[in-house]
Amino acid sequence: MDKDGIIRNYRTLYIMSFIQTDLFTATSLKEKGMQTAIDHADAVCPGWSDTAYKFFIEWLSQKKSGYPFMVEEVREAAAMAGIPEPPSKRAWGGLTAKARRNGHIVSIGAKPTKGKSAHNCYASVWVKTLN
Repeated sequence: MDKDGIIRNYRTLYIMSFIQTDLFTATSLKEKGMQTAIDHADAVCPGWSDTAYKFFIEWLSQKKSGYPFMVEEVREAAAMAGIPEPPSKRAWGGLTAKARRNGHIVSIGAKPTKGKSAHNCYASVWVKTLN
């Protein structure tokens, strides 16, 4: 490899190290943010996260494997079932991540949300697994 090739490879590795660090930092901040939202919900309504997660899993158990959904559908069903709304809807993100880690759901993409306050932003589309 010539000198220019070595320099290009070095630059690529240098840039990739920044990207990897930024992704690590972003993931860490995302996890902290979700936990903060859950902690706040539990402080306002003790036991909210346990109750809401149990509802989420029960709601999923009534769906067939491969059922596609967005979390806003779960939130609406939870509200109709009398689950208190958390101070921040972001608290549902932590519960969704937990359901994903536990193998109950997988993400298959994203599409615009229906909620007016979300201003048609994109959110994950999830599918119930065989679990």
